[in-house]
Amino acid sequence: MRTVLFTCWLFFSLSSSAFSFQNTNAEEFTIDVLNVRRGLLSNYVTKVISDEYNFKYFATEGGITKFDGYDFSEYKPGPSFQGLENENIETLFKDRDHKIWIGTKGGGLSKLDPQKNSIKSYNEAFKDYSEKPMRVIAINQSNDGNIWVGTWGNGVFILDPQLEKVLDHFAFSQPVYNIINDQFWNIWFVSGNQLMKYDPSEERLLRFSAGMNPNNLVEDPVRQKIWMIGNAQKKVILHAFDQESQKIENHNPAITANFVKSIALDPQGRLWIGSWGDGLFISDSEVENFKKVNTNPHSTLEENINYSIILSIDIDENGIAWLGTSHGGALILYPNKGFDFSSITAQEGIIDRNVTSYLISKSGVTYKGTLTEGLFSNRDNFGYQLVETVNKSKVYTIYEWEDYLFIGTGLGMYVAKAGDFTKVQRFFPYQKITTILVDSKERLWVGTQQSGLKMVDFNTYTDVSSWTTFEENNPDHPLENNRISQIKEDDQGRVWLGTFSGVNRYDEGSRNFKTHTELLGEQWDPNIINDLFVTDDKLYLGTPNGLVALSIKDDELIVDDFFEKSNGLMNDFICAIEEDKSKNLWLSTTTTVTKFDPDSRNFINYDREDGVLINSFHSGASFKDKSGKIYFGGSNGLVGFQPEAITEEFSVPEVVLTKMTVNNQVLHVGDEVNGAIILENSIQNTPKINLDYSQNHLSLTFAVNDFFGPDNVSYAYQLKGMNEEWVYLGTLNQISFTGLPWGDYELLLRASRNNQDWSPERSLLISIQAPPWLTWYAFVLYALLALGIVLLIRYISLRQAKLRAELQIIQIEKDKEHELNEAKITFFTNISHEFRTPLTLILSPVTELLEHFDFKESVKEKLLLVESNSKRMLRLINQLLDFRKSEHGLLSLKLSYSDFVGFAKEVYLSFQSLAAQKKIEYHFESNVDQAALEFDRDQMEIVLCNILSNAFKYTKQNGVITFTILVESGELQVKVNDSGIGMSKEEAAKVFDRFYQVQNAETSNLVGSGIGLAFSKNIIDLHEGEISIESEKGKGTQVLIRLPVPVDQSEDLSQFEEEGWDLIADFKISQQGDLKINQSQKAATILIADDHEDIRKYLRGLLENEYHVLEAEDGVAALELINQEIPDVIISDVMMPRMDGIQLCQEVKKQITTSHIPVILLTARSSVTYEMEGLKTGAEDYITKPFNPGIVKTRVSNILENRNKLREYFLNKVRFEPDTQAAPESDLDAQFIEKAIQLVNDNIQNEEFGIDMMVDELYMSQSTLFRKIKSLTGLSITAFIRSVRLKKAAQIILESNLKLSQVAFEVGFNDYKHFKKSFQQQFNCLPSEYKQKIVEKAKEA
Repeated sequence: MRTVLFTCWLFFSLSSSAFSFQNTNAEEFTIDVLNVRRGLLSNYVTKVISDEYNFKYFATEGGITKFDGYDFSEYKPGPSFQGLENENIETLFKDRDHKIWIGTKGGGLSKLDPQKNSIKSYNEAFKDYSEKPMRVIAINQSNDGNIWVGTWGNGVFILDPQLEKVLDHFAFSQPVYNIINDQFWNIWFVSGNQLMKYDPSEERLLRFSAGMNPNNLVEDPVRQKIWMIGNAQKKVILHAFDQESQKIENHNPAITANFVKSIALDPQGRLWIGSWGDGLFISDSEVENFKKVNTNPHSTLEENINYSIILSIDIDENGIAWLGTSHGGALILYPNKGFDFSSITAQEGIIDRNVTSYLISKSGVTYKGTLTEGLFSNRDNFGYQLVETVNKSKVYTIYEWEDYLFIGTGLGMYVAKAGDFTKVQRFFPYQKITTILVDSKERLWVGTQQSGLKMVDFNTYTDVSSWTTFEENNPDHPLENNRISQIKEDDQGRVWLGTFSGVNRYDEGSRNFKTHTELLGEQWDPNIINDLFVTDDKLYLGTPNGLVALSIKDDELIVDDFFEKSNGLMNDFICAIEEDKSKNLWLSTTTTVTKFDPDSRNFINYDREDGVLINSFHSGASFKDKSGKIYFGGSNGLVGFQPEAITEEFSVPEVVLTKMTVNNQVLHVGDEVNGAIILENSIQNTPKINLDYSQNHLSLTFAVNDFFGPDNVSYAYQLKGMNEEWVYLGTLNQISFTGLPWGDYELLLRASRNNQDWSPERSLLISIQAPPWLTWYAFVLYALLALGIVLLIRYISLRQAKLRAELQIIQIEKDKEHELNEAKITFFTNISHEFRTPLTLILSPVTELLEHFDFKESVKEKLLLVESNSKRMLRLINQLLDFRKSEHGLLSLKLSYSDFVGFAKEVYLSFQSLAAQKKIEYHFESNVDQAALEFDRDQMEIVLCNILSNAFKYTKQNGVITFTILVESGELQVKVNDSGIGMSKEEAAKVFDRFYQVQNAETSNLVGSGIGLAFSKNIIDLHEGEISIESEKGKGTQVLIRLPVPVDQSEDLSQFEEEGWDLIADFKISQQGDLKINQSQKAATILIADDHEDIRKYLRGLLENEYHVLEAEDGVAALELINQEIPDVIISDVMMPRMDGIQLCQEVKKQITTSHIPVILLTARSSVTYEMEGLKTGAEDYITKPFNPGIVKTRVSNILENRNKLREYFLNKVRFEPDTQAAPESDLDAQFIEKAIQLVNDNIQNEEFGIDMMVDELYMSQSTLFRKIKSLTGLSITAFIRSVRLKKAAQIILESNLKLSQVAFEVGFNDYKHFKKSFQQQFNCLPSEYKQKIVEKAKEA
C-alpha cells in the first residue's frame, strides 16, 4: 500500500563545510501521504474519522473516501447514494451506533450506514428552518442519543434521529465550527466570542465569554479543561476553560501563524495545533512549549504550502495522527520506535547521500564512506569534511586495528597511522578493496572484488614482495572465487572468507583455503555472501536469498537452518549483520531492519512506519560502537539505534474482512445472485454466509486495522471442516477457494506484526448448501422413484409381453398383406417379362412385313391392327413395370418442352373409336391453341390414358365425357368429366391408394388392377403437380390435374415436333438407307445366345443375309462356342439358364483371348439399373425387348465398323508408332498388343524367334493367337512379327549411322534383299531413302 514515506525532523546546526551530518536524535514521526493518485476523491480533506473497525473515512470536496489500509472505496451523490445531496463534505461524525453523520456544504445533513452501505438524507427535518439544504460544519451526539448539528449562520439544532424531527434550535449568526461532548455529557461549542455549554441535567444553555473568537475547541479530560484556539491577526491565542474553577485561563503558546483551524490532544497530553499555511505545532506534555513540525513528506526542509494548511487533526487509538490538508491530501504521522536517522544534506552541488561504510574510531572520530565522493570525517569538529588524500571513489570498508586505520576503496587500500591522513600510504592503487582484517597472528588480510585475496605479515606489509596472493588461477594458492565480500576471524583464531561462491576457511596446515564444497558438501549450494558473522560456535551468512545459520563442529560446518520470507523475513536480501548485547542478531535488508532471536528463531521487522527511513541499504555497510549502538548505511543516509531502546510493543492488529467475491462477482450489500441476497450487511458485519451449491468459487479479501503498513504484517487462516492446520499467507491479504465442496465450514483468520503476538481470530461461518440431488428429500425421492421404476418395469414388462403377442399377430397379418401385395406386383412384373418375348416375336415380324412388303389394303389393315394392339399391350406392360419403380422411388422423368394441347389432342383422338363404339358423346375443349410445358410425354400419356380409360369404363352408353384443357393463373388444368356411375366421398378419398377398387353391384363385372390411379398420382407428383377427384354417386366424376406453367411462354413452338406424337409407333426409320450394311462385313461372324428358340430363329433370319450366324441356347454353351470360333460380335439375352448374359459378358471380357469381342445384351428388363449393370461388365450395347429389327441391324453394323477402326489403330501402332506409350490397365486388348510388341522387341536379334516361341510366351494356342492378332490388327502372326522388326529398323536408321545391312542384322533379318523388299512394302520407300524422307517431312511441317 505504501509508496514513498519520509520523515520530519528538526535541524540543529549546519556548518559551512561541503556536507553537514545531522545529529542522530530520534525523530518523532514518519510521514506518509494519501492523495488522489493513491485513491482519494480529492486532495482537499476537511475531516478524517474512524469507524468501528478503525477504517478511515475522509471528507473531501469530491465526496467521501473510505480506506481499509489496502483499497479505497467512495461515496458520491448519484443513483447508488441518492441520500447524499452534495459531494462537498464539511465534516463527519461517528455516533454510538457506528453510523456516520455527514455535514455538507450546501447539501445539508445525511447519515451513512456502513453496515448496509446506504446513505439517508435528513434535510426534510429542517425544512421549517431553511428553504434550502444548510451548510453543516459540526456534528456531535448527546448522552440521550440526540444529534447536535452546527451550521454556518443557522445556529445549532438538536435532532431526534429516530423521529427525524428537530427538538430544539439555538440561533446564532456566527459559524459553529465544532461541537464536543465532555466526559460529563455536557455539550460544548463556540460561536463568535462566546463559549457555550449545554448542561443536560439542568437542560439549559450557559454562555461564557471566551475573550476572543475561538475557531475550535477540544476537551482535556485529565486536566479537566476545554482548550480553545484562535487568532489575533498572526498571533495564536490559546485559552482554556477550567471546569473546576469555571474560569477561562490565558496561555501563551508563542506561536506565530495565520488562521488556526484545527486542534487535538494526544495520549501524552500534548496539544496539536494546525494552521492555515504555517503548518503543524505540537506542545510538550505540560503544554508550555510548542515546536513546529515540518509536514512536508518529500525529504526537503522547505515547507510546501499544500502540506502546511492543516484543516483537521485526528489521532487514532494506535497513536497514528491523520491530518487533513488543503490540496495536499491526508498526511499520516507514524510514531518512531527509537531509530535515529541521519542524512547528508546536499550543498555546493554535491548530491551523493549514500553511506557505504561507517566507523567511529577509538579516539572518537567518525568516518563515513560514500558511493562516489570518497571519505568524510569530523576530525576537526567543524562538521564532516572530505579526506582529500583519499581519492574519490566508492569506500567499501573502514577498518581500525590498534592505531592504524585502513580504508578499502575502489582505487586501492589506504593506511593511515593515528588518523593522520597527511602521511597516508596507498597500496594496490587500481584494485577494488572490499574487506580488510588483521587477525590474532598479526597477519593482514585484504580482500578484493576481482583480484582475489592478499595476505602478509603485518610487520612487513610495506614490502610488496612479501605479500601472498590467493587467486583462482594460482596453482600454489588457489581460490574458488576472486570476488571477496567479507573476512572474519572466530574466537579460535580461524579465518573465514565470504565470497561470491560461498564460504571458505583458511587451513593453517596446507596454508590454503578449504572450499565451500569441502566444508559443506551438498548441504547447501554455493551462493553469494553479502556479509558473514561469527559468534561462539555459530556462523551466519547473509545472502541475497536469506539468512543461513551454520554450526562449527571440529572444523566442519553443519547447516542448522535457512531463513527466508516464509520464515518471517519481510525482505530476504540480507545486506549486513550485527549482534547486540543480548546475542540477538540485527539484519539490514534492502528495505528493512530486522531483529532475529536465535533462541526462538523469531523475526521482528522494522520498516518506515517504525522510523527506518533508509530507501535501500548497502551490502556490508554496518558498524557497532563501544556502547553497543548499531549503525546501518544506505542510499540516503545512516540509521542508528540502541537495540535495547527499540520498542517491541507492537499493536496486535484486528483482522477485518473487506471484500467477498463469489464466482468472480464482487458482492456488495443487497446484490442478488440467482435471485437470492447473500450479503444483507457489509461483509465485516456478517458472521455467516449461506451459499448455493453452484456458488462454490469463493474469494475473501481482508485487512488489519492498525494502519502500520501492509509490508510487515503476516496473515494465517484455517478452514475448519476442510483442514485443521493453519495456513500461513505471509503478507498476502486474500484467500480463494475453488470448487469448495458443499457443507458447513468455519473460516478463521488472524494476523501478526512480529510473528509472535497473533490477533484474535476472526471467524466467518460458511454454509454451502448441498445440491438438490444430494439432499435428504432427494434421497427419499430417489427411493420412491426406484420403487416406482421397479413397479413400472414390472408393469411395462407385462404390458410389453401382451403387446408383443398382439404385435406378432398384427405383424403376421401385415406380412401376409405385404407378401400378397408383393406377390401381385412380382407376378405382374414376371408375367410382363414373359409377355415381352412373344410380343417381340409378334411385333418385330409384323413391323418388318409392313416395312418391306406391299400388301393389299385389307391385309395391311389387319397387320396394322396386330401391330397397334401389340404396342398397346407393350405400353401396359411398361406401365406396370414403371409403377413398381415409382413405388420404390426409382422412376425418373425424361422432361422436354412440348405443346401440351397438341399432345392432349393426340391422346383424345386415340379414344375416339372407343367413344363411337360405346355411343358416348366425347368432347375436347381448350381455352388456348398451344401451351408450352416441360413434361415427360411417355409418363404423361400413361396418366391421361388411365384417366380416360376409367372414364370410358364407368360411363354407360349414351353418356358424356368431356376432356378440357384450361391455362389460367400460372397453371395448366386438365379436367376429365364423365356422366358415369360415380362414387361416394369415402370411396373417392381412397381411389389413389394402391390396389384399391370400388366394390359395388355396378362395378362387379368391371375388371381392373387397382394401380392405374395410384401410378398416375406418383407421376403427377414427380411433375410437381396435383391430382384430385370429385364424384357424386349416380351423377358422375371429375378428375382434375393441376400443373405449373412457366412464366415465360415465349418459346417458339415450331421447334417441337410438327408431325404430331404417334401413339402407335414407338420408333420409325424414315429411310431404308439407314439400314445399309457394308457388303464387306459379310465375312463377320455373329453369335446369338438366347434360351428362347423363336428369338434365335428370328434373329438368324434377320442377320444371316449379311453375316455368318452361330447359335447357343444358354450362357455355358455360348462360352464354349466363343472359345472355339472367336466370333466378331455376340448378341446375348440377359435372362438365361445355367449362365445369364451378365456372367457371360464378364467371362468374355476377362479372358485375353476373347476380350476384344463386342457384346450386345438383349433383355426384357427396361430399367436403367439393369442397363448400367450390363454396361459395367463391358457390354458395348444394350437392346430392350421388343426391339425394332432395323435398330438391331444398325447397331451390329456400327459395332463392326468401330472394330475396323480399332483394328486400324492397332495396326498403325504395330507398324509405325513408338513403343513409349503405356496402355491403360483397364484395356486388355491394348495391354495384349503392348505385350506382344514388347515380346518381339525383346527377341529382335533372335533368329529362332517365331510363331512357336510367341505361342509359348503368350500362353495361347496357335489358332487362338492367330485369331486374336488377326482380329485386333488384321495381320497374321508372321506379318505381325515382321512389322515390329521393321518398325525397330526404322528407329535405328533415324537414330544412328549404321550400314543398312547391319541394321537388317540388328532387327533379325539374315537376308538383306528380303529386308529391303519388306521395308519398302511397309514404309513405301527404300531403307536408304527413309531418313531423307522423314527430314523433308519435318521441314515441311
